[in-house]
Amino acid sequence: MKNFRAISGYIAIVLIVFSIAVCSSGADAAAAGKGEGEFKTYKGAWFEIQYPADFTVRPSIKSSGGDGKYDSAFFASPDGKVEFYVFSPQWKGDAGDIDLDEKSEEMVSTETQKTKDRAVTFYTIRARNGSYTRT
Repeated sequence: MKNFRAISGYIAIVLIVFSIAVCSSGADAAAAGKGEGEFKTYKGAWFEIQYPADFTVRPSIKSSGGDGKYDSAFFASPDGKVEFYVFSPQWKGDAGDIDLDEKSEEMVSTETQKTKDRAVTFYTIRARNGSYTRT
């Protein structure tokens, strides 16, 4: 497992796993006791996402569409304890920016969940120094 690949028409979201509840829309935010003004919208080349306003965005893989937008981005909490990632190319692509770094990371587990028309594999990776875990 060297590279992660996106399936056409789907968005891959990878979380650095800690403890978090992130609402995905203003309506969800209101239900969770947060005002709609606490979310911002990020527009990638082929996706749009609402994220907590205090998170920092770090665009990563530039889209081949030449429009100056990105196919992937990282979103990090102010304290650095939570980070999530979105990868959504137009047709297909390689999310090389989240590949396992064998020098500083180790594979903890893999789990595949199958349905009638797809299989989703979850990879859990841990920093060798124990500073983070990502799934």
